[in-house]
Amino acid sequence: MRAYLIVTVVLLAIFGSIAGFLFQQYFGFSNADFTPQPIMVGAATARIEVRPSELEAVGTITAARGVELSTEESGEITAID
Repeated sequence: MRAYLIVTVVLLAIFGSIAGFLFQQYFGFSNADFTPQPIMVGAATARIEVRPSELEAVGTITAARGVELSTEESGEITAID
């Protein structure tokens, strides 16, 4: 009978310490801030330029400067102010 009492106390101590540890972890998570970080957006002013539709050249031509548009977020653009 005494052995059952000792085993019960030891098991209560083990499971109680595990429960206390898990409670401490989950209590810490409940105080954390899980709001998403703000999204960085880069913008530039668009300019209208007139380019000739035909060029006469011998060889090849490549652009010195260019623009590549891409989206990093999914979704549909509905308006640009």
